[in-house]
Amino acid sequence: MKLIALYFALVAVLAVGLAQVGWVGRYFDLSRHGVETRGVVTKTTCSDHQTFRYRFEVAGRSFEAVGLEGTSKHCVALVPGDPVVVFYLPDDPSLNVSGNPRAHFLNEAVSIGLAVVVLPGFLVWAYARRRKRVVA
Repeated sequence: MKLIALYFALVAVLAVGLAQVGWVGRYFDLSRHGVETRGVVTKTTCSDHQTFRYRFEVAGRSFEAVGLEGTSKHCVALVPGDPVVVFYLPDDPSLNVSGNPRAHFLNEAVSIGLAVVVLPGFLVWAYARRRKRVVA
């Protein structure tokens, strides 16, 4: 019974911790409240995880960011000036993402979900196994 409590405690701590780190919360906000616009590719940085730089404008202000998705081409085929789909928060356009934020959110949520379920299970198993050896 103590091991089950330990497992759920680890799940809770890991879920809260991982949800605070990274972009999962931002992707969620962008998927619910984001406004779609068009930006343009300004530079390719394909050697850095297939990324590119893009720019878009909101109310006369220009914003730049790094993107992974949102174009119809692979990174190596992109050239400056190519269009990119961008979602931004109306209250803070500096919070933006290229491509569909819902897809980004689901990808992050699945990754975090797997880590939250598997890692505590492994830790509890290792702890129980070690404890069993010490007692024997």
